[in-house]
Amino acid sequence: MKFRVQIITFFLVMAGTSFSEGSHIIGGDLTYKRLSGNEFEITLKIYRDWLGLAPLDPNITLGIFEQNSHQLVDSTLTPLDSSYLVPLSMPGTTCAPPPNVIVEAGIYVDTISLANNPSGYYVSWQRCCRNGGIVNINNGTDTGIAFYMEIPDPVIVNSSPEFDFEPLPYVCEEQPFVLDYSATDPDGDVLVYSLAEPLAGTLGWPFTSNPSPVMTSQVPGPYPQVDWNPGYSLSNMFGSPIPVTVDSNTGLMSARIDLSGLYAVSVEVREYRNGAEIGMIRREIEIASVICLNNAPELSPSVTPVTYNLYETDTLCKTFTWIDLDSDSIHLSVSGNVLGGAGSQPPYASATVDSSDAMVSSDFCWITECGQGRVDPYYLVYTAVDNGCPLPFTTIDSIRINVLPMPVFGPANILCANLISDDVLKLVWVDSTIVQEYFERYEVFRSTNGGGYTKIADITSDTARSYTDLNAFDNAVND
Repeated sequence: MKFRVQIITFFLVMAGTSFSEGSHIIGGDLTYKRLSGNEFEITLKIYRDWLGLAPLDPNITLGIFEQNSHQLVDSTLTPLDSSYLVPLSMPGTTCAPPPNVIVEAGIYVDTISLANNPSGYYVSWQRCCRNGGIVNINNGTDTGIAFYMEIPDPVIVNSSPEFDFEPLPYVCEEQPFVLDYSATDPDGDVLVYSLAEPLAGTLGWPFTSNPSPVMTSQVPGPYPQVDWNPGYSLSNMFGSPIPVTVDSNTGLMSARIDLSGLYAVSVEVREYRNGAEIGMIRREIEIASVICLNNAPELSPSVTPVTYNLYETDTLCKTFTWIDLDSDSIHLSVSGNVLGGAGSQPPYASATVDSSDAMVSSDFCWITECGQGRVDPYYLVYTAVDNGCPLPFTTIDSIRINVLPMPVFGPANILCANLISDDVLKLVWVDSTIVQEYFERYEVFRSTNGGGYTKIADITSDTARSYTDLNAFDNAVND
């Protein structure tokens, strides 16, 4: 199984769709920090298309609601504290982002006071509208977004987790990717990550026939979700046969997007203390899938096949080589049950890894033994990652190794025994079951008049189909 990319050209303008169309919102997140007692600092970070039609709002109005009753307990007019252009290069690279991807972050900060309340609270803000041309949701141009987080009873001394990195809002079409949604909790609480339905809120279509960009009154949750386009859903956000997943422990999102365009995606981070959930934050972002001018590392075509069939006790030793046509640096890693682990038994295979420019190689060798034959195949999985721009490209090559039990050959099928003379007997047989690689010898035994068998010959040619016994004494008398 192989994933690779055929790249043609590189622009973010995709069939008339770019970040610059539509309104301007591409995502954001709410977090909070306990200052002292019942005082909390609330921060909303909103990401907008810098080329979009609407600038950042100079002020927003946050709503604070009781969780169980959804009653409004407070609202606060919060000014824009600061703004900046988000750096969009991958960490450790100097790659320039796509020319039409320019993201501005706006930071809104305010301080609120919350009374002790066993029900806890949630904070929200709504805005319309999103960018146009979003592939996976219906009518993005008129669809709003609801920013949301949950705060436990202030008796519980707690601050929310904060995301470790700015979102990277673009990936390369048809290329497996990993995006980092990890967060750090200042209280050491356990964090659990999951995909979430993007929230449309109540300002946009189809919840109102006249979408309003700003909220004139505080509206309690729960907030409506986006209307997915046909073929898309929470379990299939990107419409790819490679499912999108988020590691619940690390926050790493793995997926592949096969079509250019903009895609809405949301991740929730729930925090647990002593096994009980105490809070939640979420990040929603639009991801642009772009066509990238980069070639993925390629496994040398001289290494064929990618499926090998062995018998136990066979030896398989190969050198696998990957070449990058752009002469990018390549980092090679390897895994697989053939190297050890559950369901395998020693002796295990060995495989070297490498990092180099333009070309890397791995020397693989496995000397199998009796008992390693089985129905299920063994796998060897190589991952080759380059450092190309605008994003690293990944090639995954999965090599299948079938190991069969040592073949067992039955006795040859005797066609006839010809009496050449009184003392000479010729045996003629047929045997179509011989596997030459595992053939050692035929053994010929003689029994006289029902007595015990005595071996009289070893025949080491696998093509032999007859044997003449020159010492078959008195064939006319003896059996």
